[in-house]
Amino acid sequence: NSSPYRVTDVRLQVEGIDGANHPVGQLFAWAIGDIPPGGESSYVADTIPGAVAYRVTVVSYDLVSVSEVQAP
Repeated sequence: NSSPYRVTDVRLQVEGIDGANHPVGQLFAWAIGDIPPGGESSYVADTIPGAVAYRVTVVSYDLVSVSEVQAP
């Protein structure tokens, strides 16, 4: 999460790519838990038959809060 916001309900589009760099299928998955600013999460998704690589895109999320920035 490279934004200054805590986010949740992050929905991911997972696209399977074959050896010729062509899409062979897609599915959707959810990132696990809230993700703080600068933080990371995990997800679980089934494999896509024929895929040798995957392209993952965030398609939606809900904003939880803004990070507090302290003045020097």
